Amino acid sequence: MHFATSEDEWDFSGRDIRLADALGGVLALTLEALDARAQVEQERDQALAVLDVAGTPFAVSDPLATDIYLNDAAGRLLADVIDREEPLHRLLARPVAGGSASRRIAVELATGERAVIHGHVRPVNDDDGALVAVLELERERPGIAPGQLAVLTPREQEVAVLLVDGLANREIAERLVLSRHTVSQYVKQIYRKLGVESRVALARRLLG
Repeated sequence: MHFATSEDEWDFSGRDIRLADALGGVLALTLEALDARAQVEQERDQALAVLDVAGTPFAVSDPLATDIYLNDAAGRLLADVIDREEPLHRLLARPVAGGSASRRIAVELATGERAVIHGHVRPVNDDDGALVAVLELERERPGIAPGQLAVLTPREQEVAVLLVDGLANREIAERLVLSRHTVSQYVKQIYRKLGVESRVALARRLLG
């Protein structure tokens, strides 16, 4: 860059102009990238807010952060999981191929039960490697003791298993495509054959 003889003027050479143009182009690209990233982050925050309002448990990993973010619903869902940070890091540690993935991690609960965390994982965006996982927790259920259903008909056995699973008569009717009255009659027959008078007693009997 050369100074003109007059103190009030600048004399720009062709090289200076080309350099200024190049710097202007770099600045424009930088601002455009920042705007795009801000838009992506805004869209991400809006999507996570929708999940939060809906009460959906989710976790978010960020390569720049040491901790995994859990929303309140996820915190409640995983409250009984022992050392939950370790399985969550395993769930969210690997990149996702093909846009999304479904992963399962076995865990132990404070009650001594076994359970499995299901994570439906996808990238937050394509740039920073952050992942979001919608979470489910499947508790291990004890099986019905062998031979306990032998005195029941096949249909009564189906109803009995659903009763032990905690379904109401209405839900059993919908599941098996029966009327509520028919389900009620099956329940009475099951109670009579197994010598119980309530769902609690039935569960105790069938789960040994």
